[in-house]
Amino acid sequence: MKIEKVSIIGVGLIGGSLGLALKKKGLASKIVGIGRRETSLREALRVGTVDEVTLDLKEGVSQADLVILAAPVGSILRIGREIVPHLKQGAILTDVGSTKEEIVRALGALTKDFVGAHPMAGSNESGVEKATASLFEKATCVITPTGETSKKALDVVENLWKKIGARVVKMSPETHDFLVAITSHLPHLAASSLVSLAAKEKEKAVPLIATGFKDTTRIAASDPRLWSDIFLSNKEMVLSALKEYKEILSQWEELIREEDQEGIRLKFGQAASWWRENVLS
Repeated sequence: MKIEKVSIIGVGLIGGSLGLALKKKGLASKIVGIGRRETSLREALRVGTVDEVTLDLKEGVSQADLVILAAPVGSILRIGREIVPHLKQGAILTDVGSTKEEIVRALGALTKDFVGAHPMAGSNESGVEKATASLFEKATCVITPTGETSKKALDVVENLWKKIGARVVKMSPETHDFLVAITSHLPHLAASSLVSLAAKEKEKAVPLIATGFKDTTRIAASDPRLWSDIFLSNKEMVLSALKEYKEILSQWEELIREEDQEGIRLKFGQAASWWRENVLS
């Protein structure tokens, strides 16, 4: 499989890494990077993630066989709606957004050749200078086709992710959004909340911060603009997951208040067992 022209809108960490991975595997004859800032595009060229760059969306997607929306999740819908009228007949459109239901519903209504995707890879660092061709190797990439998605587009997008080393999982956009609310979005909320709690104690807490706190809160250093967009684009699922999380915290509160040692041990044990079997393995 070799695609003649791939256009990547947004050449940051994810878009840049995609460009490098496509080049490494020889999956595209030409890769065009599209962005809003000349400095970022020049850096993308310097790093070698793309072959050409442009600030012009219409020009950038013209005659592209595959267009990848790698912009921040809060911009994907706007950009997608803007470019669809300028795509050539049969061009495939996909994205890398971390929420899916809203994006898939809107862009899928505009073209049957849209395939929603979410590579579960990244870093708390950002920028094309951090891009690497190996970012997606052994990572999970969720693809969210609907009954209206064209088989050709689905096959191309699925094969692309497999060829750059990702493990592809298919599910509905709604299922994806609820599960990532639990496995990705709530952990950021929890990390940020723990940091806020420690910050209330000001400098008194700092000498006592050790490995456990650092490991648990590392992702609190992620980009606030990115994560505010993610939370608001997945509002209902985050609220639903947060409700369940609060119920679990209430159970803990009751066990501790009642000094229920057996119940506390059981709850710790159940979590530890599930983590070893499903996360550690």
